[in-house]
Amino acid sequence: MNPRVPTPKENEEFALDLIRLVSRRVKEIDQEVTTVGTALSQGRIPPHIALQLVDQIAPGCIDAVYLSLFEGVSPEQLSNVFAEPVRLAQRTGGAT
Repeated sequence: MNPRVPTPKENEEFALDLIRLVSRRVKEIDQEVTTVGTALSQGRIPPHIALQLVDQIAPGCIDAVYLSLFEGVSPEQLSNVFAEPVRLAQRTGGAT
């Protein structure tokens, strides 16, 4: 017996449901990241913990943002820039 092929309308409804779920998750991520930022600004957590939490909440986003800041910057210009914050914090046990 062959599996039933979804209709174009069913495919559209499925895609819309997925988009709604992604939209909800993005809003949740935004709220979680905002909460971490608030905790950091109020001195309840140190910067290295805030970065680790955000990296757990939104994996890869800190790296992407950090790298985009230096897009088009030559290696010579980067020679005086600190190492990427999250990875540095992980290597040093939090001392940045």
